[in-house]
Amino acid sequence: RLSAAYWQALAEPFRRYVLQMANPAARAEVQSGWITLCSQTAFHLFETTIAQIGDDAEALRERVLYTDKCRNLLDKIVQERSM
Repeated sequence: RLSAAYWQALAEPFRRYVLQMANPAARAEVQSGWITLCSQTAFHLFETTIAQIGDDAEALRERVLYTDKCRNLLDKIVQERSM
């Protein structure tokens, strides 16, 4: 379900991305924007999903831990792909 929600959220932006990539002068900016949007969408869906694991002490600890790990991983991917 998470994967389907991710791609559903990106369907229309992807169409715009493909059309905008036709302009060679705008490709770097368009590519950077696409990478950022993918990362933001992934993080939003992650937060939505992890919020459902409960709110006892252990669940909250894991939410904080894995939210940080997810954010760090996505930030790293954005940095690598934006070069």
